[in-house]
Amino acid sequence: MPPRVLVDFRGRWGLGDLVCAEPMLRGLRDFHGPDAEIRWRGHAGNCAFSPDIDGEAPPGYRPDRIVPVSLFTEIGHRAFAALEALPSLVDHMCSYAGLFPQNRTPMLHLGPQERGIAQELGIQSLRRPIVALCSDGSDPYRALPIPHFQALARQVLARGATLIEVGARQGLGLGHDLVGKLSIRATAAVLEQCDLFIGNNSGLLHYAQAANCPVLGFFSLALPQRFLHEGRTLIAVQHPGLDCLGCMTRDFEGRNARGCEAHPEAACMRTFPLPTAQEALARIFDQYLDLEPWKGNDGSFQKRILREHIQSLHKLGFHQRADRLAACSFNKAISPSCFQLLEPSGL
Repeated sequence: MPPRVLVDFRGRWGLGDLVCAEPMLRGLRDFHGPDAEIRWRGHAGNCAFSPDIDGEAPPGYRPDRIVPVSLFTEIGHRAFAALEALPSLVDHMCSYAGLFPQNRTPMLHLGPQERGIAQELGIQSLRRPIVALCSDGSDPYRALPIPHFQALARQVLARGATLIEVGARQGLGLGHDLVGKLSIRATAAVLEQCDLFIGNNSGLLHYAQAANCPVLGFFSLALPQRFLHEGRTLIAVQHPGLDCLGCMTRDFEGRNARGCEAHPEAACMRTFPLPTAQEALARIFDQYLDLEPWKGNDGSFQKRILREHIQSLHKLGFHQRADRLAACSFNKAISPSCFQLLEPSGL
């Protein structure tokens, strides 16, 4: 009899985490076979839309296997720290099942309803390049100051691009205002039509990548490459003058015990130099958007960005992660197996 598998999402996971959990379902389907019944419980987010899952578990559901997807509040800081130290959030989420599909790029599985909303809004008819910007950010350790986003928005407009503001709360009043007007999946359908997304390290950064929209993202607590989806373009920018960056990736347990040790607190974002952000955006326009990639740009800009990520990962000792990125993007040979068990050497 085909096995019954329950993916139990315990706790309130972030929207981006649940985008990055989608490949885990692919791994479960590969492993257990097409006839297995795979259901979810809890807050599943984007995972609920995967074709590899058979819907929410009904009351009294009795599975043969339970995959607990647990936050640090349940498993403790030390156990969670080992997962936070993994050089990929996708691998972190896949580790709950102990299975890793060959294709680890998160997918959204958007349907005609979401894409119909983007079509009704007339996104495709707007002047290109089309740049989406989300200035939402409730965590001072992850949120670029609002005046910085205002300056970046004006920079986008000064370059002759169309600006679309997206998100849940924070509008700037400078672009086409979709803030708080769309569901997260309808927003993702809009992002499919955009040429660049600008935002903090938050849920929409993952939705943008899954929608195959290049991302300019701002990072502080964690290793930026940890949030890069394979086969996507992430231009990651950090404060240029701090040694404490990546504190959560390097020492999740210690960082939570000690708190922020920077002066002033949350300096990684509160003292973020605006010129650093502006120079990154100018580079994207000069080396990519001004070349009108929608008309057939050869992808050299994306390759340069990816090589920078790969070099950084090798310097940090994350060789397997670097090799996977190279294999995915430069057509080098990869393992023929459709999944693999968690290997400590992959850390």
